[in-house]
Amino acid sequence: MISTQEIILRLLAAVAFAGVVGLQRYLVGKSAGMRTHILVSLGSALFMLICGYAFRTSPTNTDRIAAQIVTGIGFIGGGAILKERGSIRGLTTAAGLWAAAALGMAAGAGLYTIGLIGTIMILLTLAVLRLVERRLPRHTWGAWVVEITTSRRASIGELSVS
Repeated sequence: MISTQEIILRLLAAVAFAGVVGLQRYLVGKSAGMRTHILVSLGSALFMLICGYAFRTSPTNTDRIAAQIVTGIGFIGGGAILKERGSIRGLTTAAGLWAAAALGMAAGAGLYTIGLIGTIMILLTLAVLRLVERRLPRHTWGAWVVEITTSRRASIGELSVS
């Protein structure tokens, strides 16, 4: 069994890792901000701690809990994805929540270095690549609808382009 101080440290690490990611999302005006990211990470860390230390389970069982966290967060992320007027929004938010769960799992398992490096890489992905994407040209494909009105009823065969 691990000490209470180690449990607190792991939970605080989960809050810190996801908190900075959530802060970045909040600052750019996304709906899933600090609280959402922290709750996802903290919940994942709690699951990792519970499955690793509360029950006398085999490593196989702890692997199953970790796999279920990934599945459960996929469900939450699916709720963050919206389709509006032919475009899809919320994919980055869903991916961020999934990544926050991974940060919580790392913290809950006591893998602080992985959690810290993961946090830095997530922040770089969200912040730096956002700036890069803004500078790149974006090509969108669209459909054109052409409506032709003639003075008399003409068939398609009678119309010609000059």
